[in-house]
Amino acid sequence: MSTHHPLQKNGPAATFVTWNVGLLRGFVPYAGARREAVAEAVACLAADIVCLQEVWLFEDATGRWVADDIELVVDTARARFAHHHVVITEAGDASTCCEPGELDELLACIEKNCADASAESLAELAAQHCHQQFLALSSGCQACIAANLGKPIEQIAAICKDKSSGFTAHGHNGVLLLSRTPFSALGHLELPGALVKRVVLHARVVLEALGEVDVFATHLAADLSYKIAYPGGEFASFEQEHAAQVEHLLAYIDQRVGSGFAVIMGDLNCGPSKGDIVGELESNYNRLVEAGFFNPYVDPQASPRATYSSENTLNKPGKAEKVIDHVLIRGPRAVEVLEAVRIMDETAPIVVEGEQQALHLSDHYGLRVVVK
Repeated sequence: MSTHHPLQKNGPAATFVTWNVGLLRGFVPYAGARREAVAEAVACLAADIVCLQEVWLFEDATGRWVADDIELVVDTARARFAHHHVVITEAGDASTCCEPGELDELLACIEKNCADASAESLAELAAQHCHQQFLALSSGCQACIAANLGKPIEQIAAICKDKSSGFTAHGHNGVLLLSRTPFSALGHLELPGALVKRVVLHARVVLEALGEVDVFATHLAADLSYKIAYPGGEFASFEQEHAAQVEHLLAYIDQRVGSGFAVIMGDLNCGPSKGDIVGELESNYNRLVEAGFFNPYVDPQASPRATYSSENTLNKPGKAEKVIDHVLIRGPRAVEVLEAVRIMDETAPIVVEGEQQALHLSDHYGLRVVVK
């Protein structure tokens, strides 16, 4: 594969965009306030295929889990992207809970330090003031609380004193695939793991520049070991869970397309160390490279710009600069890379509680890759 800069499109080209839009209430700041601006930005993307992550179900004021954010993005972008693929995964049976009295010290700390916090800002404030009390909880109790962030603390306590599935967003996976071209085949694979349901969405499309292409859209497990204890179960750590998901992803690709043209898109929560970029689960990322996938954004650059950065207004200062969002390509045909750039990295006016602020649209930046 070769790179070609600056951008020169001689003949048809195919454009792929991936973007984690961070619409998980209770986890990423101002999700409710950003949703319409995010949908409008997606509708303006110049791309053939768009993979979005973190377009979740959320619980409305009546206690129903609704797909309003998914429908908003799909409907707003329909004029440009007439075709979409989404799979609503479910939480399954209740499995985690907190023992009687286990939450008392955490609740007392939150009452003292975070009494006026909104449900959306509770997680950030509690992490500042009550982290030690949270770490003292059992792993199952931690998982239950983490899975139900975005609700008032009284509601979280009531749920976790009983039982919860331990999965965020009612077990939904947050992945949404958009296309200007009709799909000729669709599929999906649920991945093993805890806390957040993970899925691979498969779609086959025919693009003028590349012919038949199989796209695999996903959002792999994050290493949350710096925040919470691993909930246990099939794996011993978030790193092991992530490694298993990579193997399932590769096996699914081999099953669906063999040696055909394949593109992996999404927030893979792993990436290389390069220049000023800090590696994340780098051995798991290298497994994808060993399987023959080429990274047109990272590979040609001595120091690529971070897709997850402390400079982002929705992130805390001091976070490591990482490239964990990727468009990876593997196929039997040579590909010329016309462009591989970071996008969606400027602030926009967002109204938060009646006051306009200059905020990034997501805690992640997007990537656009153009090839022929």
